[in-house]
Amino acid sequence: MQHTGSFKARGALNFLRAHPEEGSLPEAGVTIASGGNASLACAWARRHGIRATVFLPETAPQVKTTRPRCLGANVRLAGHRYAEAQTACEDFAAATGALEDTVIVAVSGGLFAGVATAAQRHSIRTIGVEPENCRALNAAVEAGHLVDVEVGSVAANSSLDASAPPPWP
Repeated sequence: MQHTGSFKARGALNFLRAHPEEGSLPEAGVTIASGGNASLACAWARRHGIRATVFLPETAPQVKTTRPRCLGANVRLAGHRYAEAQTACEDFAAATGALEDTVIVAVSGGLFAGVATAAQRHSIRTIGVEPENCRALNAAVEAGHLVDVEVGSVAANSSLDASAPPPWP
């Protein structure tokens, strides 16, 4: 039921919609080097009047180039590896002022560490978030060491009641 197959389009679009309101959306729009759902999220922005440029390596499978183009993105192929596409994306952003992606990741287990490590290699800013009533990282940073915290809520529960109707129309 998601327009691009994941929730990323909603987050990207909400982020990008804030820029015209603040007068900070560059004419070049947004750019990303990705062959996954994040590239589709960037491309989906084009459907809402925001320029989108997606960088992929020349070796990317056709489906990874076709889907962003179908959503209206300008797809540019650069190099033979994703790292080379990322470099081209960074050069494009520097030359045009296009916004580059920022990754926002839930702090849990090893997910944040892995994503932040990968993003850092490409100079992508990573922001860790955690629920207000379950701030384990925040407590550890404040204490300067690992601490146990009381969990006051569950941000999301992935189990569904099989007898209940699906939560979508």
